[in-house]
Amino acid sequence: MISKMQIVPIRPALAAIIRNCVTFAEIPMAQRTSRDVLNKALAAAKPDSSGPWLTLFRPPESGTMDYAPGVFVPDGFEPGEEAISLFSLPQGSAAHLRLEGPYEELPQAWQDLFSACKSQGLELAGLNWEVYTETSPQPVTDLYAWLA
Repeated sequence: MISKMQIVPIRPALAAIIRNCVTFAEIPMAQRTSRDVLNKALAAAKPDSSGPWLTLFRPPESGTMDYAPGVFVPDGFEPGEEAISLFSLPQGSAAHLRLEGPYEELPQAWQDLFSACKSQGLELAGLNWEVYTETSPQPVTDLYAWLA
């Protein structure tokens, strides 16, 4: 199930991410490899808490995209791993919709979100992200497109 698009406020939130330049075919491997590195860093750093997993990305250019799997972390988190960088979501507004269902439905959900933005004349800034919540029986993925 895919919700209708809404405009939502975004507050700054810190994430530990691993940036990759990938093709669409390389996304699953980049996701798995990055999560392994982040899990090890979280275990070593023992933060008081970490938030849900997310993935940041920018639209593809020339067949590749800037793609960064990550996890929300508390302020003051020290990654301790060279491949990990810290990124703070900016404050402002984003177009949002929710997918309750398998990850295979993400391409259609993104198409729905971008189509809704276009039909409403919204200008996108090029930063997009997904936030994942594991629930039973279906995962929940919140999709965001940063508004200019």
